[in-house]
Amino acid sequence: MQQITTDCHTLLTRSYLLNKEQPSTCDHCKCLLTVEHILTKCIVYKQVREKNIINILSSLTFSSMSNFLHEIKLFNKL
Repeated sequence: MQQITTDCHTLLTRSYLLNKEQPSTCDHCKCLLTVEHILTKCIVYKQVREKNIINILSSLTFSSMSNFLHEIKLFNKL
């Protein structure tokens, strides 16, 4: 079974390393912006996450994850 990891690097969550800036924070939660935060904790995406969680967890595929990321409008930012 394929496993989705939340410990990954994305432009949205790690661009501060390239730009030599402070780490990004979530505009809504005011905590460190990470992939894990976006996928599992952020209150802004809670409704969409709950709607898609069965598809994401049952298949654990890139397709199910990308559908979620498209719906919350972050796919192109990662």
